Amino acid sequence: GGALVEIHWSLLTPRRYRAAANFDAWLDTRTVVQTEKGRIFCLSRENELIELVMHAFVHHELDTLLKLVDIALVSRIPELDWDYIVEWCGSCSTSRMFAVTLGLIHHLFELSFDGHSRLVAPNLPRGADGIFEAYAARYFGADSRAHGIA
Repeated sequence: GGALVEIHWSLLTPRRYRAAANFDAWLDTRTVVQTEKGRIFCLSRENELIELVMHAFVHHELDTLLKLVDIALVSRIPELDWDYIVEWCGSCSTSRMFAVTLGLIHHLFELSFDGHSRLVAPNLPRGADGIFEAYAARYFGADSRAHGIA
């Protein structure tokens, strides 16, 4: 029916990230949702956000706004356990990846969320505003060589 399905052999194919965490443990927190067509399994909200960020960053290099909108929507869920997310990122050495991704979302959409001050601000690389402007230029058609120097 025109649905695009993307299949990966593992959540994160690069070896450096594949062993970062016990992703099997995520299955222990999944829930079952009954739909008209049958059952589907859903990750916890926190693990879903982690998956969305890692997938967009590692597999797709933050290449489209659509992936960022998905992350922005999930990051705005009031019940998110940011303590879990911050701890998970720290234990798996992914804090900077999350800081850049969520910082970019904050930059593009001017969204404030609890994770911004707790995860993003202390982990942003130097020159982050230039990085964010380079991504924005790419998304909105103003990309040039100068933006790659960010």
